[in-house]
Amino acid sequence: MELVVDASVVIKWLVDEDDSEIARQLLVDDHALHAPMLMAVEVGNALVNKVRRGLLSPEDASMRASRILDLSVNWTEDVSISEDAVRIALELNRGVYDCLYLALAHRVGGLFVTADARFANAVASTEHSGAVVLLGTSDLGQPSQTARG
Repeated sequence: MELVVDASVVIKWLVDEDDSEIARQLLVDDHALHAPMLMAVEVGNALVNKVRRGLLSPEDASMRASRILDLSVNWTEDVSISEDAVRIALELNRGVYDCLYLALAHRVGGLFVTADARFANAVASTEHSGAVVLLGTSDLGQPSQTARG
């Protein structure tokens, strides 16, 4: 199955958080994982925020950031999906960053897996609901119709 993962999922691969085991299962299941290049920057930002909150040392954050490009992810240049992301963002009245992942899911004919309940809930009542799965709410064979928050 083609899955697009965002920073909210990938940070769980690098740092122990709630649902990290569920997120890590995506790495061992037979899925083709995809992400826009933006995801690397968003994960880096999340790591910096963890340092600022005293949850990681700067050295530990840097070491974890160095693993990002070694992940088993098919990377997509943001520019190739940016037009679709802008169209979706305008349609949904959401940020382009989140919609970049959704645009990629549509492009690869897969599902966008996120731990961002706010985004999943916002999309749940739209034509895009079948393309978004909230981490931990589905076996990824059938997208969840409701997201927990």
